[in-house]
Amino acid sequence: MPSPVASEYTTTMAPEVAPVKLNTFALEIIQYFSSDAIRTTPQYTLSSLLFGALTTMFAASVFLLIRQRSLSQLSARYLLLSILILFASTTMYMSTLIWNWSIIERLLSEANSGLFSDTYDAHESLAAFQNALHRQSTTASFALGANFIVGDAIVWWRACVIWRNKLVYFTALLTLTSTLATGTAGIFWASNDNPVRIVFMHGGDSRVTTAAGILSFMNNVTATSLIAYKAWSHRIFLRRHLGAEGAKTRLLRILALFVESGSLYCGLLTLIIAYMFDPAGYIPPGDAFNAVPYYSAGDYFVYGCLVPIVALYPITIIVIVALERSALELGSSLGNARSSPNARGPVAMSTVEFDPESTLSTSVTTQ
Repeated sequence: MPSPVASEYTTTMAPEVAPVKLNTFALEIIQYFSSDAIRTTPQYTLSSLLFGALTTMFAASVFLLIRQRSLSQLSARYLLLSILILFASTTMYMSTLIWNWSIIERLLSEANSGLFSDTYDAHESLAAFQNALHRQSTTASFALGANFIVGDAIVWWRACVIWRNKLVYFTALLTLTSTLATGTAGIFWASNDNPVRIVFMHGGDSRVTTAAGILSFMNNVTATSLIAYKAWSHRIFLRRHLGAEGAKTRLLRILALFVESGSLYCGLLTLIIAYMFDPAGYIPPGDAFNAVPYYSAGDYFVYGCLVPIVALYPITIIVIVALERSALELGSSLGNARSSPNARGPVAMSTVEFDPESTLSTSVTTQ
């Protein structure tokens, strides 16, 4: 028979513990958004880094356009407007990501507070979250569409400047208008019932928007091919009249840059279109570890990099061309071999002008 002291000691060391009752609704919310953070954190990080790069290139492009005193030309003002639209739409996309993140933070905070509460009910908060997601998805899709359209317009502008041909003008206008119309229709007609996160209106959600993506791809392929042909024909002309050394001009380096960057961008769009066509490209929250590597990478790229990269591509080309001091006259012709009294020092430029009949002429000016 145990002593009274031992019995009392046992009672003191092993008190009865009341069962803790968890609110399963709050627990599900915490688990759901915690698993989703595995995917969203890298995407938001990539978007932030690329937006920083875009901000730098935006400031550089505006500075160079002002420094070169080219804003007196109407075409240069159009370029500046295009740069402003690209930066504004990407800023809008980044603001949407911050908005989405803040709503999720509030949901998680409420769920943590109500984890041990019998009265916690997040139905109203979740309904507000769903409504916000619809608006966020539409905003993100609009930002992406704006970047695509402006980027395509800049690519076609380069081709039109080089060709100066009515058929090229008409083709550019037709394809850009078709891309704008299908993209706009796709954004507002797309069906995204009960989205779980920000989604672009694409793929299985909207065939119309998929068609817009294909049209954008065709815009870039066609314009880049036209530029490549002119670069090749001009190189042949220079080699024939000036020899191999005479063909190594700054203009050809610029045209080669246009062709190489355009080809790289077209390859990128090919992967994006493949991602859009396959429903497996969508990775639901919680499946990030089990996703096929290609689709996982596609998901990270599309939602982490695509919007800023589509804006970064044309702005970077504008900056590089400005830094190269090419004779690319901002909008009306590809160089016109003329001296500027505002030049900052001796500069040798190789210029080329393609007239409507596609004849070639070269000149070198020295200040």
